[in-house]
Amino acid sequence: MTLPDTALSDDEARLVVEGGSRLLTADLPTPPDITPSTDSDCFEGLRLKFAESLSVSEQRVVLFDSYETAGQAALENMRLASPQSTGQILGPTIGASALVTLCNRRKLEYFAVDIEPDSLGISPRGIAQAVESASTDIVGVIIGHPFGHPANMTVLSQMLSGYNLPFVQECSESFLSSNHDALIGTTGIASIFSVRESLSLFHNVSGNLSPTIVVFGDDQDDEFIRVAMDATRVNCPEDVMRIFLGAMGSIENRIEHRRRLAWELNFRLRGVASIAKMSHARKIKHNYSNFVLRIRGPGWRKSVSDSILALNEEGVDFKIAVEPPYYDGDEDFSSGRFPVTDRIVRDSISLRLHEGLHEQHIDIVGKILRKVALWASKD
Repeated sequence: MTLPDTALSDDEARLVVEGGSRLLTADLPTPPDITPSTDSDCFEGLRLKFAESLSVSEQRVVLFDSYETAGQAALENMRLASPQSTGQILGPTIGASALVTLCNRRKLEYFAVDIEPDSLGISPRGIAQAVESASTDIVGVIIGHPFGHPANMTVLSQMLSGYNLPFVQECSESFLSSNHDALIGTTGIASIFSVRESLSLFHNVSGNLSPTIVVFGDDQDDEFIRVAMDATRVNCPEDVMRIFLGAMGSIENRIEHRRRLAWELNFRLRGVASIAKMSHARKIKHNYSNFVLRIRGPGWRKSVSDSILALNEEGVDFKIAVEPPYYDGDEDFSSGRFPVTDRIVRDSISLRLHEGLHEQHIDIVGKILRKVALWASKD
């Protein structure tokens, strides 16, 4: 890790939106192509590779044709495992929007719980408050891991066990993330991995194909899993499945590359008080599918939309990190029930990381963020 040179000329110090010049002399690289697998059975090979990567029994891993069928199987298994056949499903405000949509389609009552400010996972305190004040039965809990941040599964598992509540994990953004050596997606009733999202193949694969892996818990009904496996027919084209399986062969190296990029970018943003960087801990390994920053801290006077426009004009594809999350009924930010989510949604921007980016690109991105932070400090 080298100390960044942050000195800029007068023209470079002004943003493009102010009439200045771009630091980027060319567009940032796109993700490189994935070499397709030559495996004789790429469908079965993908399922087995997920089981191997997660160190779980292959008999507990099912490859579904779509996220919808996978999510329905996971939710149904949670309902069957619950002492309550009807009632509310607790879940986070962000990090599990696709499962929330499925709950709504199946007429399941979803009750949103606020998130933690560090891990962005569902708040244990919020769960306790919801359980203790619930006016109806609770069927189970959905746990999300947004932006590659692993939730604190040790604490959550112990708490939910005490309440005798089954849980399902939405792990698509956090494949191979871990919290204190606890690998995400290996506990609970079921864990869901959208293959495309887990492998970060947004550039390499076109269309809306969504084959999805579900890892069922060790104590789940063998017959339920067998029937699900026998009934599943994956209609994804073979050439796409070969790209998926090819990506699995390099996924650990690609995630480690993203981690190094994130560490480098955090290093380059040291001392910028108006930018709150992703939280880190030695015992926590993120997936870093997205690098998320919180802006509008002390001294940041520009709106998020204006800030993103300024960054985009500089050639860096930052986006709003969280589209409006799920809220109970007609509640919104003003309800006061989701203070952490309120701050995260209002202030967060994200940049997708990939193995096509390298230290020299991160150096320029860091300089651009410093430029924008200086501009944003002006009235």
